Amino acid sequence: MLERDASRALQAADEMADLACAEIDHRSRPRCPFLRGVAALSIDPSVLTEIANQYRLRRDLLLKGLNEIGLHCESPAGAFYAFPDVSRINKDSREAADTLLNHAQVATVPGIVFGPQGESHLRFSFSTSIETIEAGLDSLRRNL
Repeated sequence: MLERDASRALQAADEMADLACAEIDHRSRPRCPFLRGVAALSIDPSVLTEIANQYRLRRDLLLKGLNEIGLHCESPAGAFYAFPDVSRINKDSREAADTLLNHAQVATVPGIVFGPQGESHLRFSFSTSIETIEAGLDSLRRNL
């Protein structure tokens, strides 16, 4: 229930910002992100805490699963993405991404697109439902 309330609060803040941005002429458009931030400040702090807790659950579920599978992954510092080392699958991150997509139907982003230091890593998003994360991890366990 709190997750639904949090979603409604974020949607209301976004709609309020849309209305404010619609009233601003095109020369002032750079202020719209600022207005979205102001609208977000009107959200009840307990709702924001619940949103953070929900993302923490998703993050922890994904990291635990990836590490159990043998894809070593440290906790991200402040993003909605995990960036595990996938060199045991393939050191070429594009090839590793293709392998996961073709064998486990799990879509990822090759680490090389983030620069040379991203090679042998893949980006997994956890800004999705717990059910989707669980299904992806189950597919990885079965197909890798």
